[in-house]
Amino acid sequence: MKGESLIKKNINFDIIAEYYDILVTVDVDISFWVEEARKAKGPVLELMCGTGRISVPLIEAEIPLTCVDYSEGLLRYLREKIKKKNLKADVFCMDVRELHLKNMFDLIFIGFNSFSEIIDKKD
Repeated sequence: MKGESLIKKNINFDIIAEYYDILVTVDVDISFWVEEARKAKGPVLELMCGTGRISVPLIEAEIPLTCVDYSEGLLRYLREKIKKKNLKADVFCMDVRELHLKNMFDLIFIGFNSFSEIIDKKD
């Protein structure tokens, strides 16, 4: 148990991955994130990207994007979308509290209300 991510322990998005896009259909913030990413003029990092609700529109807008999420199930759907649309992005399965990325980014963001999934006060 020691060292195990509380997110992985308490919130398992893998079990709903196939339903996630049906459950989360909000898109009112997409244009905001595309505009902000364009202002960045360089690589963008999306943390807690899920199945790509924001990621795919950013990639389609030719934003150089790196996507991170701890749910391999959600990322499987993101990778499928990227491949199906013949797009490219770096996608990593990683706990955002313990990032090990070598790149530098002009913009780093967490969309929607994903930040609330970090449930431990110390994090």
